[in-house]
Amino acid sequence: PDNPITFSLTASVVILTAVMLTMGSRIYLKVQAVCAIVGLVMLIVVVGVFLTTSNQEFQQVWDSYAAQQSAANYSETVADAENVLPWYYDWSPTKQTLGILPIGFWVLAYPYFSAFLGGELKRPKSTAPIGNMGAVVVGAGFIIGLWLVASRTMSQDFIVGTYGQIFNYTGWGFGGNEYLMPSQWFDFHAGIISGNPIVIFLIGLGMIGWLLMFPALAFLGQSRSVLAWSMDRVVPAWFGKVSERWHTPVNAIIFFLIVNLIYLAIYAKTFRYQSSFTAVAGQLVTTFLLVGLSAIVLPYRKKMRRIYLESGIDKELLGIPIITICGIVWVAFLLVNIYFFFLDPNLGAVDFWSEFEWSRIRIGDVLYGLSIWLTIGFFVSGFLLWWAARWHRRRNGVNIDRAYEELPPE
Repeated sequence: PDNPITFSLTASVVILTAVMLTMGSRIYLKVQAVCAIVGLVMLIVVVGVFLTTSNQEFQQVWDSYAAQQSAANYSETVADAENVLPWYYDWSPTKQTLGILPIGFWVLAYPYFSAFLGGELKRPKSTAPIGNMGAVVVGAGFIIGLWLVASRTMSQDFIVGTYGQIFNYTGWGFGGNEYLMPSQWFDFHAGIISGNPIVIFLIGLGMIGWLLMFPALAFLGQSRSVLAWSMDRVVPAWFGKVSERWHTPVNAIIFFLIVNLIYLAIYAKTFRYQSSFTAVAGQLVTTFLLVGLSAIVLPYRKKMRRIYLESGIDKELLGIPIITICGIVWVAFLLVNIYFFFLDPNLGAVDFWSEFEWSRIRIGDVLYGLSIWLTIGFFVSGFLLWWAARWHRRRNGVNIDRAYEELPPE
């Protein structure tokens, strides 16, 4: 990350993303659509490559390529799979199955970002649910489909064996074979199989398309959140300034552009410490869990009853509000994920490197479990900010509680 070329390219993406979002949501949606289409084309190409390649053909291609790289051939890789045990071999099959849920959540949780654009979408009551659910269904479909066709062509034992060799290469291993390849991702193997420069180019372009979508999503959430806070008088009005030309929160975008570039510089120089942090754990405990708990109690709070009845979601099933039922299911699902995030060090919340033993910045054991401390810190700071703003506004004759007593206009 601290390579000048890598840093410059990444900083350029951050800056161009800010410029794009400044120019309006229409441009943002068009760019995201192009990136998604390019990415979907890549996935279709990869599926086609795996579908048209038998396991025997893959063995021949792999053995030839591995010989060039002085790496393990197909038979050696498959044999290594027998030595690979689950991280927690004493877990029951049920517990191991549930333990993989956070990985799926990591991948499929983020269609909710479209909620940040809810006020800028036409017919959000219909388009937002279709977009959210559609993204999950399409994403899950490709994940399942890719696994089925990739494991058919390469075999599950080969895929497991490559991971075993990677652990061996990094000092965790058990045998003499080493993977010695730049990647173990599906796009890498599909490129080797095809051997076609055009196909390889399309695969690479598709991966870039998917990756370019993420900075814009993060920027979108940042700028729209602080815009809402400004409207609720929680932060200074400066953050809520909207450009008359572009109709976007320009000041908020500029602010987070600076913050993100500063953070990028910190990351480039001290990136190793970030192995001790996963933002997903913090979002599970705060953003997602609090929304679920709010959904459960919303219909039963007297102060919120009028808002609930006016929202259009006041439907019941066997006398129980549907939103309450959804909230219960959601919270139960989240608690399972949270349990494994804080149980399995490989997921980042309490990982092996939290003591900073080999970080460039030696701080000490006080930061053991860095994700936990960061999550608590962000959560507490948010509460402190809100209560400080509430106290300050009341001193000046503004009651910000009124902002939460009615639904915002569409």
